[in-house]
Amino acid sequence: MKKAKKGKTQLALAVMVVALAAAIGLNMKYSSNDTDKADTSSKYLGQAEYVNAEVENQNKSEENQYFKTLRSDRNKTREEALDVLEELIGKTELTTEEKKSATDKAAALAAAAEKEAAIETVLKAKGFKNVLVVIGEKDVNVIIDAALDTAKTQQVRDAVMSKTDFTAADIKIIASNENS
Repeated sequence: MKKAKKGKTQLALAVMVVALAAAIGLNMKYSSNDTDKADTSSKYLGQAEYVNAEVENQNKSEENQYFKTLRSDRNKTREEALDVLEELIGKTELTTEEKKSATDKAAALAAAAEKEAAIETVLKAKGFKNVLVVIGEKDVNVIIDAALDTAKTQQVRDAVMSKTDFTAADIKIIASNENS
């Protein structure tokens, strides 16, 4: 009876790890596609180009690259953490509590990734083009490519607070000045 229960538990853990990996893969796929689509939508037939347009387009491209690099680094770090957790879950010498703790941490990473993507989507819908959200254990960092005034800052806080349980004091909003 105990062997059957142990097998079911291991099967359940394996299914959760696979689901977590799938969620992260989808997040990476859709996160990278969103920034690519934003670049092509600003071209209009017959639109005038100014003499310094090349410099402006180059700066926009560099800024997009900056956010792509940040997003890639965040995803790489998360994947490394998940690999460590998967190894822990697979070890037979761990107790059930230790495996449950590793599974809970993996589930928390998946939930954070889902919330980050949801917040980024909401902020992009509000007109912020380049946004990166990183949810930590005690705070949320939002890196945004925009000049922020009080109203925009409140929009960002509202978006984060609507998708998470963090208070306004736990939200750090950083205006990117990579190309300024």
